[in-house]
Amino acid sequence: MSRALTTVDAVGTEAVPVLFEQFYLDPPLPPINSHAVANALLHLAVPSDYDRMAALAMDRSLSSGRAAIMEWLIKQGRPDGLEIVVGQIEDPSVRPLGITYLRRYRPLPAGLKPKVERYLDDPDSEVRKQIKLTLQTLPA
Repeated sequence: MSRALTTVDAVGTEAVPVLFEQFYLDPPLPPINSHAVANALLHLAVPSDYDRMAALAMDRSLSSGRAAIMEWLIKQGRPDGLEIVVGQIEDPSVRPLGITYLRRYRPLPAGLKPKVERYLDDPDSEVRKQIKLTLQTLPA
């Protein structure tokens, strides 16, 4: 379904609310489907969907399925979206991608360094790699 909806014609349409509902089905979607729905929302959600996207990004019960939602928040360029993503990197399931998305925010705030450098010794090698790349892009 989400692959069929990821077209220019579907942006901002009634397909978006249907995709939001997919995250809260009973029984829940398998993780692979959650990722597909989040990727569809990455391309179809519009700025007026911000509050619902922010709520999804903060719902840790969705685990790694919300990573693409975090990317969407960063693309919006809003400081509150940046803060949501920074807060969510505490969750190991989205940490590597969340850190990667931080580098896409412009301009990167100077106060970000102390919030992310604590992950320099993370057990996940991908997290350590992404933190090093992120620290290189932060203002001094």
